[in-house]
Amino acid sequence: MHSHPDDHRTGMAKFISEDDVNALVYLNQRYSYMVTVDGTVYCFTRDTIPCSVARIVRELKYSGWVKPET
Repeated sequence: MHSHPDDHRTGMAKFISEDDVNALVYLNQRYSYMVTVDGTVYCFTRDTIPCSVARIVRELKYSGWVKPET
């Protein structure tokens, strides 16, 4: 798991980078998680297209951690 820094409300922090995907290949991992400063946790894999938004697995709301609605 790693984090992406504050993007100053541009929305860019939620995108999975090419380096994120390449790290999975280099580390021989199938998937990983990325969290943004707003508390949203994304899961991405080796097959995630760089510069795309991965699957949301948890969100931090005022009431606490929640699973996203599907």
